[in-house]
Amino acid sequence: AWRVLGAGLKRFPESWKLHERYRNRILVTRGAGALEPAYRKLLDREKVSPNLAWFAGYASLVAAECHKRAGRMARSRVAYTNAIALYDRFVGS
Repeated sequence: AWRVLGAGLKRFPESWKLHERYRNRILVTRGAGALEPAYRKLLDREKVSPNLAWFAGYASLVAAECHKRAGRMARSRVAYTNAIALYDRFVGS
């Protein structure tokens, strides 16, 4: 499933539904702490969509909310800060 999802994201990097499945799969199998590293890995690829920064920012926002609900306030603040930086990157691209 991971391989197919990864191939789908390479072929359709702007698909909201694929990113939603990717985020949800990471949350269920690896937890909120794995969301941001997974998107950093995607951002480090060659020839990424300029809109990937937006999806990464949204993933950081989702991670921040998960951390907040779990009472991990310091991790939540870091994730919110990362989300803002990624959204700024998206707007600047």
